[in-house]
Amino acid sequence: MILLDWLGRFNECSHSEFFQDQAEERVHFDMEAVLEKSMNVIFDSDYENKLLKAREQIRDKMY
Repeated sequence: MILLDWLGRFNECSHSEFFQDQAEERVHFDMEAVLEKSMNVIFDSDYENKLLKAREQIRDKMY
């Protein structure tokens, strides 16, 4: 869920300088498409809440 959200935000702007070859960009888009197909949660009304909880679980804990 976190990766899919990041990929979506990354794709909102042009990052053509980031990719050295068009094949890398193709893999990037394909990866996002695979994640979208497997993540029905993106259509949930409480998606933002679920995303926040997922981030909290993954985030490094500060001691």
